[in-house]
Amino acid sequence: MSKAYSRSHSMDLWVKLYRSFSSMNKSVVDFLRGQGLTQPQFYVLEVLYHKGSMTLIQLSRKLMVTGGNMTLIADNLEKEELIARVLDKSDRRKYTITLTAKGEEYVQKVFAEFEKHIESIASTLNSEEQVQAAKLLKKLGLGFISGK
Repeated sequence: MSKAYSRSHSMDLWVKLYRSFSSMNKSVVDFLRGQGLTQPQFYVLEVLYHKGSMTLIQLSRKLMVTGGNMTLIADNLEKEELIARVLDKSDRRKYTITLTAKGEEYVQKVFAEFEKHIESIASTLNSEEQVQAAKLLKKLGLGFISGK
């Protein structure tokens, strides 16, 4: 028999956030796997598409992954001819990662489908609730940055 347990509001929030994220993330991972991508590969393509070319260091910071992991992700995307490493003419030790034409076409297609998938997942909430949830989650996230 389970014991009655009264959680604080904070713990209840944590449990609900964790479960919601886990469910959504599993759905996203499955979707991307169906597109032939891992999550990190997709996010690299998405960042390059929306933010433009970057160095591996900039990408690893943006995606919060280690430099070694970023190198492996880039190697795999380069093998698929979705990205290219372009030597920096002013500093031959530095490469800029850029989308190839094939990569740009691919990310446009996949991102459009990804957006539909996310809309389907989020449709549990109406538009107003989605805006409210996004604002509250942003506030929660910014609390970590400011140290509150």
